[in-house]
Amino acid sequence: MISLDSRSVRIIKALLEANTVKSTAEIASSLRVSTKMVRYRLDRVAAWLEDHDVALRKEHGRGIWLEGKPSAFQHIESYLKETNGYELILTPGQRQQILIFTLLQEDNPVIAKKLKLALGVSRATLFSDLDHAAGWLETHEIQLIRKPGFGIQLSGKEGDKRQALVDLVIDHLEQDKLICALLGGSQNITLVDPEFISIASSPLVIFLNSLQTSLAYQILMNFEEQVEIQFSDYSTLIMILHISVMVLRIEQDHDITNQLPSIEKLTKHRYFSAFLQEIRQLDRKLNIPISLEETATLFSRMLDMEIYPISFDHTKHNLEEMGLLDLTTESLAQVDDLIRNPGLAENSQIVHELALVFEPFLDSLHPGFNIQNPLLDEFAAKHPDLYHAAMKIGENLFQRTGKEISLEEIGYIGMFLFTALKKTSSSPKTKILIICSMGAITSHLLTERLQTEFPNLEIIDVMSIRKFLADPTLEVDAIISAGTYLPVQTYLPVFHVHPLLKVEDVQQIKAWLLEKATRPGERDTRNQRTNHN
Repeated sequence: MISLDSRSVRIIKALLEANTVKSTAEIASSLRVSTKMVRYRLDRVAAWLEDHDVALRKEHGRGIWLEGKPSAFQHIESYLKETNGYELILTPGQRQQILIFTLLQEDNPVIAKKLKLALGVSRATLFSDLDHAAGWLETHEIQLIRKPGFGIQLSGKEGDKRQALVDLVIDHLEQDKLICALLGGSQNITLVDPEFISIASSPLVIFLNSLQTSLAYQILMNFEEQVEIQFSDYSTLIMILHISVMVLRIEQDHDITNQLPSIEKLTKHRYFSAFLQEIRQLDRKLNIPISLEETATLFSRMLDMEIYPISFDHTKHNLEEMGLLDLTTESLAQVDDLIRNPGLAENSQIVHELALVFEPFLDSLHPGFNIQNPLLDEFAAKHPDLYHAAMKIGENLFQRTGKEISLEEIGYIGMFLFTALKKTSSSPKTKILIICSMGAITSHLLTERLQTEFPNLEIIDVMSIRKFLADPTLEVDAIISAGTYLPVQTYLPVFHVHPLLKVEDVQQIKAWLLEKATRPGERDTRNQRTNHN
């Protein structure tokens, strides 16, 4: 796709308004620019217009004019109105994004002149952008090849190219609004919201709208229902994109043929048969051949995603089979004296929730995670008794399973104990809903920070955007969102905070609580305050 700068847009508008033959000198005069500047941009303008089914005609001694169908002219006028007010001069980063995306879509070498024209830059600037793009591509194990007389082409494995396409979409479109658009029912992303999308991202938007995202989402929901799990919002987004990109690339005859070394192990996973069944449904609906290697590759990516169980009975059965419930009960009983609450080991809900924290470490087919815990040192200093109890639980797990738990995870176990003690204490007065699309670890960090700063808050639930969109009517006093865009209107206070709860976040919530304390008696109506747009 050819990009336009503001001067090229002005030239097009001048030609549309003229509706007749004009010399370059007349165009330049009307725009108060030099004739040289107009001539310099005509090739670029002509290429852009050609993409939009309008021809720029030139005749020596006469001038220039546009030819095309009325519908094409109307489309261009509408497009330019929508983009009015955008910054149309691309930054180096935006040019590199378009370069990478263009090259990932091309099967054959692309000549430099075509790319130079598309970006509207000089040859020197193009090669500088290619150097920077090559660095990004190397992080995805893709090589950018440049040869005189050959052109510019990418070399790499098909799986790496697909990952690069997914990363481009994730990196350059706003994640929260993208999640709401794909998970909340809106299939198409448009250019009409300047807060959402930039002109530089428009090729990605066109690409995204060409994908089978709705069908991919349906496949995921069917799979979730079969195995009684739910992906986090972010994981759902990633998997929708991976499934959609897989379909597109297979349709373009770009298959993954190399067999994964762990494919036999993957096919024995308890979720694989259900996943395979859904992919075969996709195969039949779209009439495309999806191989076992493709399915296994996609399933391998799925195992890297964050997943929550949604059936207590089903999950309890799995945990009992793994011996986790007994192990968790034993671990809690061993730290009664340290946490000064002997009731935790007798609370089946607390035991179940902590067992779910342990489960990934004991599932031999679940990949390991490089977990970070930025609150580890602070938590250990503030709550040494709970941290020591968590260390003892970790030692017990190691003795029973032979699997060592990192200090970061020990910290999260300590935070869980802190939260559990708060749950079993007297009920506070202010009810809070947390909405977080970034996964369990981020939610855990925010919950711990809130309960440390505000002991009188009761966290009613921690929801994904998906769950909230399904039923936004809840009996709470306020919503705290970890940077998540909420596509609803609500009369409830909504606080957008950093997951680590920065000073300004704490001050904002404290001010609200102080104000709320002077306005009692509002709770009876809170379950009627949240509605969809």
